[in-house]
Amino acid sequence: MKLYSVFEPPLSGGTAAERAEKLVFVRHGWSLAALLIAPIWMLLRRLWIVLLLYLVVGGAIQVLGLVLAPWLAGALSIALALIIMVEAGQLRLEMMAGKGYREIAVIEARNQREAERKFFSTWLAEPTDPRPTPATPAPQHTVLRPTSSKPPALPGLPQ
Repeated sequence: MKLYSVFEPPLSGGTAAERAEKLVFVRHGWSLAALLIAPIWMLLRRLWIVLLLYLVVGGAIQVLGLVLAPWLAGALSIALALIIMVEAGQLRLEMMAGKGYREIAVIEARNQREAERKFFSTWLAEPTDPRPTPATPAPQHTVLRPTSSKPPALPGLPQ
């Protein structure tokens, strides 16, 4: 079984059905596509900063290979690819959090379709908004009403 995080975009309003269209499911764990075609995988996932860092580090590894030893560049390139593969899910989770998305659930399922089915079967059935509502503040003062019909006497003023 795999874990999927469900993210809701910032400032998403409307009915539950309207909000459901904007939800994003992100699988935890490693990605074979991130290993085999890392730059394309990053472009498709819109991980621009990660792609830029990947290209800079990859270029530095290649220059290091020219200066020192080609086998070192190959070993470091493989290590970089393995790191990207293992951290693929975490990179996406961090990217969603950085964009202001809010994680609203974690679902355990065999695939994304099953995760969506499990999530929506409970989320859309809930009669209330699953987002926390702000607590109503307690009144800061108490209004006292006079018991007599005459206004209260103020010191220093004529009656």
